Amino acid sequence: MPDPKEFCAIIPTYRPDLDFPSRLELVATQVGCVIVVDDSECPETATRIEALQGLHRNLVVLHNEHNCGLAASLNRGIREAKNLGYRWLLTLDDDAIVKPDMSSQLAESCAVLSQSLPIGILAMSWRHFSTRRTRDRGAWRDKMMVITSGSLMPMETFDSVGPFRDDFIIDSVDTDYCLRVRAHGLKVIELATQGFTQRLGHPRTVEWGPLRFTLQEHSPLRTYYRVRNSTTVVMENWRREPLYVAGAIYCNLQQVLATLLFYKDKRVHLAAMADGLQHAWKGLLGFRELNVGEK
Repeated sequence: MPDPKEFCAIIPTYRPDLDFPSRLELVATQVGCVIVVDDSECPETATRIEALQGLHRNLVVLHNEHNCGLAASLNRGIREAKNLGYRWLLTLDDDAIVKPDMSSQLAESCAVLSQSLPIGILAMSWRHFSTRRTRDRGAWRDKMMVITSGSLMPMETFDSVGPFRDDFIIDSVDTDYCLRVRAHGLKVIELATQGFTQRLGHPRTVEWGPLRFTLQEHSPLRTYYRVRNSTTVVMENWRREPLYVAGAIYCNLQQVLATLLFYKDKRVHLAAMADGLQHAWKGLLGFRELNVGEK
């Protein structure tokens, strides 16, 4: 069984709130090392994070020279973990509140499941911090994708599959990686046990007749990344993962309808979607320059 002290937690941050130190402490007490990759481009944030090294001997802080995006920050943290000799990677978002036994639960489950399954990623279930939703249906599930936060993977997965796709910047980074893991013949497993709580955006539910929509209230720039990257994943996986592709197309069409019905600045969001589709088709990835009306 892997020892949780053999885990290296990778936490990319972007201007985390003032409660970040308490969340970090919950992680640092469970693992051998925590690598925080500061992607904030903010001297004040950098100073606050640097100060935490005096509280945790197992904390390593890396600062990006400029905003590189989630995927590039994950890759930098993983490369540092490899240099330090760690063989197990636990990726977390900076707003995740982990349970005290999360790492031990992952270690015990990994020891059992790895005897019969080629595990590429082993993830904990989670819930949005504002809900009481439970997902305990069986001990584990074979998944097409899981979110990056709360996911454990051996360094062998990273070596075989390769780095996270840094030209995606943000959005669909986890989906793309999970589908690549599956393409290598490895399993993406989600445990039924809830290991952490987390906020993913600021969702609100609205109804229109018999239809129900979950709105994420993202900026037009995030709308662009979401559409561009998810479309890219669809184009690259339509033969290998038809069920995912069907679901992704449905979600994107639902988002278009929700934008038409409920968004105040619908023209800007629709323009961002159109640009995302066009750039995905042309293979134009990387950072997006802001247009007028985007922020």
